[in-house]
Amino acid sequence: MIYDFSAIQNTSYYSSAFVDQIKYLQVKGIGLDDPEFGRVGYLVIISDNTDVQLKAEQTRNNLAILKAVLLSGRSIVGEYDVEDDELYIDPVLNDHAVNNPLFDYLKMYNYLSIQELRDLGQFGEEEKNNMIPLLKVIRGEINNCSFTYKLTVKDRPVWIRINAQAHKINKEGQPSKVICYITDLTEEKRLEEKLQQARDESRRNEMEMQKAREADMLKSTFLANMSHEIRTPLNAIVGFSGIIAEMDTEEDKSEYVKIINKNCDLLLRLITDILDFSKIESGVMEYSLSDVNIKEICSEQYRVHSLKVQEGVTMVCDLAALPDVTLHTDPKRVTQIISNLLSNAIKFTEQGSITLSYTLKRDHILFEISDTGIGISAKHLESIFERFTKVDSFRQGTGLGLSICKTIVKALNGDIGVSSTPGKGSRFWFTLPC
Repeated sequence: MIYDFSAIQNTSYYSSAFVDQIKYLQVKGIGLDDPEFGRVGYLVIISDNTDVQLKAEQTRNNLAILKAVLLSGRSIVGEYDVEDDELYIDPVLNDHAVNNPLFDYLKMYNYLSIQELRDLGQFGEEEKNNMIPLLKVIRGEINNCSFTYKLTVKDRPVWIRINAQAHKINKEGQPSKVICYITDLTEEKRLEEKLQQARDESRRNEMEMQKAREADMLKSTFLANMSHEIRTPLNAIVGFSGIIAEMDTEEDKSEYVKIINKNCDLLLRLITDILDFSKIESGVMEYSLSDVNIKEICSEQYRVHSLKVQEGVTMVCDLAALPDVTLHTDPKRVTQIISNLLSNAIKFTEQGSITLSYTLKRDHILFEISDTGIGISAKHLESIFERFTKVDSFRQGTGLGLSICKTIVKALNGDIGVSSTPGKGSRFWFTLPC
């Protein structure tokens, strides 16, 4: 009797419950037919495939877990072939990575050489150095590495971290494969930048608040001092005016008149500074532009302030060497700046000289007022143009003059600055556009 075993009637898996376990059985059955009697029986083959099924199920579970980890970590896995110089991105293993410019790019090409990866990089010295560990893994010098890398994908910057592990080591200790775990750090970098911006903004706000608190304290001190600053010249004016009325000799009267005039000038400057500061604070400072002869202004200020310098101090202004310059600017404000800077120099210079000059540059004129006075310390230089700042609290003044000068210069599209050496003198300068 001959049976046709090729005519298999049924091939399938059956789950059969055992005590405290499940078995996976493969059952194959075929009918046994006799030419004379017909179907006489069946041949059934049962195979225990439990181990195969459990391993397959475990593989599926592991793959699902791996995909979940990759998805949550915004990562993909690639295998780099050392001999072929190709990084292979398995589209099945990495099918979770959708709508990601970097991963879409890598999966689109599937294979990517190290040189192509380098070509995507935005190379600075740091990026060049970061590639070195990966090359060492490829050469078998080290087993693994981790580094951060910046790419440009579709005209967008993308940050990634690559963890590389040598795989399939040959007898010579060289890897034939390198497993690359690639993580997209772009979102983290963006959040880090936002966090840093928030921190910077917080610091700036704190600094502004600190400046505001300091300004309030300075303003309170300023208001408290103003009564004294104004009362001092007023007392001198009133007192010496009474003394003059009782004097007989013209020589004595002349000396006291000088004192009265000096205090009148001081009082006038105090009031002018206060009024200008008030205008600046309220935003109503006015400027009237016209053609101005700069040489005439400097000549006038030189003559006026030459009479105010202390004994032993020389006022210097080489008018003959100064070029004739006409600017379209505010003559009143230019005069005010020069006058304030000269008055400051006179106040702090007890011997030596005070020099007024200007130089014509290509697109601006540079004014300079230098002296051989007491100078300014480095810590005061940074805030010398701030409101209510006084280098010497024992000398009369509002502490507003230099701040007003800076405001005026900026309004006239110029710049202002100072350099100084304590004990040797100072050099104030400002520019105005031609």
